[in-house]
This record gives sequence, C-alpha cells and structure tokens, in this order.
Amino acid sequence: MNVTASGINRLKSQLLTSGIQQQNAALFQVLNTLIDANSQSLSSIQSIINNGGGSGSSIINIINNQGIPGLDGNDGQDGENGLPGIQGPQGIAGPMGPSGLAIGPPFYPNNEECCDSPIIQNIRTPPNGRWTDVPYNAANFTASGAMIWTVDPGDQVGFAYMWIDNTVFVRFTINGTIVAGTPSTTLIIALPNGFVAAVNSSNIVRCYNNGTDGAGLAEVIGSSINVSLFNVNWALSPAGTTSLQGFVMFTI
Repeated sequence: MNVTASGINRLKSQLLTSGIQQQNAALFQVLNTLIDANSQSLSSIQSIINNGGGSGSSIINIINNQGIPGLDGNDGQDGENGLPGIQGPQGIAGPMGPSGLAIGPPFYPNNEECCDSPIIQNIRTPPNGRWTDVPYNAANFTASGAMIWTVDPGDQVGFAYMWIDNTVFVRFTINGTIVAGTPSTTLIIALPNGFVAAVNSSNIVRCYNNGTDGAGLAEVIGSSINVSLFNVNWALSPAGTTSLQGFVMFTI
C-alpha cells in the first residue's frame, strides 16, 4: 500500500468518525497513536528531502516498496592455513654397524690390489711419496774383488730413497772417498730399507775416478747398487779423490 500524507489524513478522519472511541476507548487510543506516528515519520522524511536536496520520489518509492532492496552478500574470506599437526614419535635407532679394523692389512709389494690401496700407501713406514734420508753406515759401501772402498761419514753428502707403490727411487752423492787394495770394476752401495729389486735396472751416473771426471753405469742387482766404469777398473785413490753422483729407479 502506498503511504501518502493524504492517505494518512483520510485514515485519521475515518477513525474519528467511526464511533470506535465510544465503543472501545483503548483500541481507539492505539490506532490513533499509530496514525499520528506514521504522519510524523512521513513529515520528517519530507523535510529531509526538501532541505537536503535529495530525490523525494526515490525515498517515497523505497517506503512504498517496503524498504531498501537487499544487496548481494560479500564473498567470505578464505580460511587461514591450519596449524601443523603434532610431530610423530622419534623412530627407533637402527643397529650399530660392525667395528672397523684398527689398521689395514700389511703391505705386500707383489700384490697389486694391496699396493693400489691409498690407505696402505699412507699408513706405511716410510710414508708414500716422501724422500727418506739413509743414516750413515760404513757397511753400506763395499767393492768387488780385492778392492777396498772407504767412505767416511762426511763423505756421504746425500743418500736417500722414495717409495711409491712398488717403485723405489734412490739418489746418492758420495764425495772424496778412498779406493785401496787391488783395482777392480765395481763399487757397491747397499740398497736402503732392506729393498730387493724384482728386476735389474740401470742408469748413467757421474763418476770421479781418482779425480778424473767421467761417466759410469749404476745397475741395481738384487739388494745392491753396483756402480761400474765403462771398460776400465777403478783407480786407487789414497788421497780420497773418488766420488759418485747418481740416481736409480727400480721395482720391488
């Protein structure tokens, strides 16, 4: 039903002339109050429209249509991530592995698998790939036949070896030694560390034969280095003028 000022006035007039006031004064009072309240509300709305510059027809239409049309509701917000679950119980530890060996197997020069082991190469004595000086020992220096080779401690300027896998390198510098007795072909140096050559090996070395500079052949045979001059015997050198400088390499 459209609510207008004229409609409210007409409704008020009908109430006053209906005779209900004499028949039921309480009901009359309620109806009269409602009509007056609607009349006042309509007057207030009309005043707002007139004073505020709004559209009177729009507000009247809203009232006549029984209120403002409903709006679409806003989409709800996505829910937050849930809290992480409770951590599961700690797993049972697995069994302990077997105890390792305190030290690797011994070094066997003729066993290729053992020689190739980096562990064996590093724990052996002397360490792999390091030069090791040989302590002086007069018994390391001898000669062939009845020749006598005397090497004093100060004559051993250098004597060292290096061991890599199954290969041994030996370098020596023996200066100012005495050769006595009966001249012969070979001066002999014992191999260090108890090495025994698996095969013979040789190399050219420098020799001072009683002060005469020349070349010789150093050949590794068994457990010794045999140093020989080419086609001649070593000369006797009582004044200590025989020297050797060389390098040999051999397998064990």
